[in-house]
Amino acid sequence: MNAAPQTEPQTHTGEWMYAFIERAYPECRSITGDGLRRTLAMISELIPLEISEVQTGTRVLDWEIPKEWNIHDAWVADSSGHRLIDFREHNLHVVNYSVPVRRRMRFEELRPKLPYDARASGLDSTERPITTRIGASA
Repeated sequence: MNAAPQTEPQTHTGEWMYAFIERAYPECRSITGDGLRRTLAMISELIPLEISEVQTGTRVLDWEIPKEWNIHDAWVADSSGHRLIDFREHNLHVVNYSVPVRRRMRFEELRPKLPYDARASGLDSTERPITTRIGASA
């Protein structure tokens, strides 16, 4: 099936696909939640799509539908308040289904809880004080 909108000529396929990705990429999608619903709504503007919702706890083969997960904000800040990790900048800064944490901790305590690459992040000093505040709702 051709997913291009019927009004667009084939020669512009790359352009409309890029525009769609620019629009859809910022959505924080999980296997459940509002970001997934918004993304499916965007897709349904392009192709016919039947959307069904399944109740949390429903068994599907060897799996159980999880609780819905929606996030509003999350960050890790240093002691001066500078956000080192910020969900608003990039939704991949938070692992889906993370739980809220609101407390101060040193980096050596935080490090094992963070999936990160110290070489890419510049956060390889264990002496750097970190304040962690994560706002998520499930």
